[in-house]
Amino acid sequence: LAPAFAQQNDLPKESTLHLIARPYGDSVTLRWAPTDYMAWREMREHGVLLERRMTGDTSWSAVTSDRLIAFDMADFRAFTDTNDVHIIAVAEALHGEATPPTVPPAGPMGEARQNLDEQEQRFFLAAVNADLSAAAAHSLGWRWTDRQLTPSTRYEYRVRTAPATDTTTSRYVSESLFLRSNDNFPYGPVFGLEIREAEQKVTLSWHLDPNRKRFVAYHIEVSDDGTNFRRMEEHPLFKTKPRAGEEVFTHEIELEENYRPRHYRLVGINSFGETVPPSESVLGQGIDQTPPPPLHTLRAADNGEGGFRVTWDFPEATPPDVRGYVLVRSQEHGGPYVPVNQELLDPLTTEFTDDEPTPYRGSYYAVYTYDTTGNYARSTPALAVWRDNAPPAQPTGLRGRIDTLGNVFLMWEPGTEPDLHGYRVYVSHAKKREFLQVTHEI
Repeated sequence: LAPAFAQQNDLPKESTLHLIARPYGDSVTLRWAPTDYMAWREMREHGVLLERRMTGDTSWSAVTSDRLIAFDMADFRAFTDTNDVHIIAVAEALHGEATPPTVPPAGPMGEARQNLDEQEQRFFLAAVNADLSAAAAHSLGWRWTDRQLTPSTRYEYRVRTAPATDTTTSRYVSESLFLRSNDNFPYGPVFGLEIREAEQKVTLSWHLDPNRKRFVAYHIEVSDDGTNFRRMEEHPLFKTKPRAGEEVFTHEIELEENYRPRHYRLVGINSFGETVPPSESVLGQGIDQTPPPPLHTLRAADNGEGGFRVTWDFPEATPPDVRGYVLVRSQEHGGPYVPVNQELLDPLTTEFTDDEPTPYRGSYYAVYTYDTTGNYARSTPALAVWRDNAPPAQPTGLRGRIDTLGNVFLMWEPGTEPDLHGYRVYVSHAKKREFLQVTHEI
């Protein structure tokens, strides 16, 4: 029953004059607002008539003895608190003089655009402050409390612009609204508040539905101990309609430091300027998401004892929260890499020996640097080449035959060396003559 009037995108396109109500048991407070500037101009010139009838009646009766119309400046001075920021805002929207632009409008179209912008700003200023303040809504002629009611009786209400003369009809009429003064009208706290932690900030999120139909703005409150809460800002937070497909409102809070936990909660404000009980609080803090600088000048070489020794240098600005290192190995530059050490190496470590590398093959090594919160950075890989001074064994079991066409077939026992790459075949017409290679590939 109480969408935000300031959020015009949530209103039906045909509802040029929109009406909502709030029952209080012995009374009903009614709030209405135009959804475009033209309807508001009509209301400012002629006011509105608030009408009701009981279910089954065919004729409407006036709720007030006279039309309801926006205050003039004399009314503002006589009947309102002129120090109230919401009163000041709606008085400015109604009667304030426009500030001349620094650059005069270019031609009739430019002047028309300027006037349209001014109208939209005035209308938005009025709509927002009417949502936040009962006094502001009343001074705009957008609010009334009906106290002459019979409990449990169902009433139908409507609001329409007052006719310009006795012979004309209302130009704008709201849709009817049905309720009893003692209807149940729960206005619980904001629903579904959650928190997401990041680097020196937290992001609050809360469900789009049903919150957007119940609240027009929110106060964010914060507490260090979860008991004593204070408002973070003097003015409430307005949330515009999210983009298509989004299901939550979000609000980001910048923090001065990480790892200082605080409790956050929301206090919703409805279209009648009322604040509801606060939501359940959520606990969150800024967390370190900045990875440490990677190690540089990584070197890897055969140590001559069947292993590969990897060494590295520290960056010039190594942060104090570095927790240690993990050495990883791969047969390819692009990976995949697998860990060599099972436990983190000490932060002051500058070398590590892989005692069981892949035999007879070169390996790529990289080092991951981890900080105390789990952030990490990987160094540029370094290649370690296997130092191999032993030739493969002499082939054995060589035998052959020749067929009648002169084709020679050779066979020998395969070598068992793990780094054996292949063979070349040579031929000579005599054992003591020079042998020439007859294979074109290994």
